[in-house]
Amino acid sequence: MRIKRLPLLCLLHFLTCAPPLDAQNHTWEYAAGGMRVAVNHSTFSALSYRLLTRVNAGQRVRVLEGTPQGGWLMIGDGWWERDTVHSLPSALQSWINAYRWWGQTVDAVAFEPDGDWIIVAGSSYRTSGGVQSSFFGTFTGALGRGERVRSIAFDADGNGWVLATDQQTYQMNVPSGLYSALYDCRIGDRPVRQVKFGRGIGGGWFLTTDRWSTTSEGYGDGAAPSAMARGLSKFNRLGQQVDQVAAVGNGWAAASNGSPAQPTALVDRLLSSLGPGNDGILQRMADLGVPGMSLAVVRNDRINCVRGYGVLEDGKDDVVTSRSRFPAASLSKAVAAATLLSVVEDGLVDLDRGLWETLNDPTNTVDWQDLFGRWVFANYTRPVTTTLPGLFGSPIPLTMIVPDARLAGATPRMLWSHTSGLNKHGIGLRPLSSTEDLEDQLLWNNGDERTFLIHDPATVYDYSGGGFCAAQALMEAATQQSFEVLARDRILFPLGMYRSSFT
Repeated sequence: MRIKRLPLLCLLHFLTCAPPLDAQNHTWEYAAGGMRVAVNHSTFSALSYRLLTRVNAGQRVRVLEGTPQGGWLMIGDGWWERDTVHSLPSALQSWINAYRWWGQTVDAVAFEPDGDWIIVAGSSYRTSGGVQSSFFGTFTGALGRGERVRSIAFDADGNGWVLATDQQTYQMNVPSGLYSALYDCRIGDRPVRQVKFGRGIGGGWFLTTDRWSTTSEGYGDGAAPSAMARGLSKFNRLGQQVDQVAAVGNGWAAASNGSPAQPTALVDRLLSSLGPGNDGILQRMADLGVPGMSLAVVRNDRINCVRGYGVLEDGKDDVVTSRSRFPAASLSKAVAAATLLSVVEDGLVDLDRGLWETLNDPTNTVDWQDLFGRWVFANYTRPVTTTLPGLFGSPIPLTMIVPDARLAGATPRMLWSHTSGLNKHGIGLRPLSSTEDLEDQLLWNNGDERTFLIHDPATVYDYSGGGFCAAQALMEAATQQSFEVLARDRILFPLGMYRSSFT
């Protein structure tokens, strides 16, 4: 009788100790003794149970890897386990046992889509022999330089790979999104811990660092992208580093050995105490409803790092990277001012010369036919009517256009310093699809008032986007080039800002 009751008692004990299961997304998670694991899978698999057992025993997971057949492999300190349903190459099993007997820590195991494999323990490695030659040369070179392997990943097509060591990250033929994420890590001084490709799930991938993770769009089945992002971000919110992550079939698994997510890079040290109550950047974004943002830290007059946070569009999976572009709004005025000063250095514009005098100087290229000249004529002149004696004593009225007396004091410097007396607060140097758009802002009432004087020049500071529109027209007249080309050739491209523009 007791023997028959034993399995039931074991089952009841397991159910009472079992961690929560999110039925909608098939996500299972558990924590004990500072360690934490999470599994996303369509079934409550053997992997979940074995991870729970190891966590309860306080045993660290050093390697967590999915196999091409949909199975899994776990390696720890002095132990290892595998999925009993799917086969594992006998030679690989032998080398896992050999490293265990020799007391060596296995750093990484990776599989090619066709089943070829590699195992690394410190400076020692073994392989089935069919691993990509492009990877193998890079890999042996890194070991020869004393680098220790953290992660190896081969993509599902068999022609791309990523190698992450404690000193560097190498890649070949990776998706553009993953390349951008790896680039972010390099320029942001973020050590890459794990990169993994999914198996048979549309070429998906995911990446983890010391305190940050990202996934590709469309990773896994329908619920997987959001579940993956939520699962990995929860480790970070709890201050735990994701030490191991693996693609298993159409799901994934992650484990933390209790390692704190230390902010190793400068930007992470800054952002770990951002906002009231020392809220982190991700928490502040959630509080303020900001789906995505980009941030750069400048140190000693150089960019120290650039980071992207969140997604490009709320509810979508395209993540923000250092290469994502955002509208710059009035920050573009600083770039416009630098462009003007470049034109001034070439002697094409005098900052302190009156606008009327500039237009009447026959030695420069600015004339009354340009948009700038037509705007000055419409804005800074006034009609004066006089009479001339007629042939038979009747006076003849004569109307002349003379410069507005206020024109003498208006200069390009005032256009740029918001002291020209012009109106239109918000617009100016925005993306313009054609010259007519700028002409509308300066000359015509196109659903809004045109740019004109509302104060005497140099008498009051009044923020004026209209003044910047006028200065844009002046630069185009002086150089006979569009402002788009001027800013690109004089400022943006020389600074290496090839993805920025005024288009």
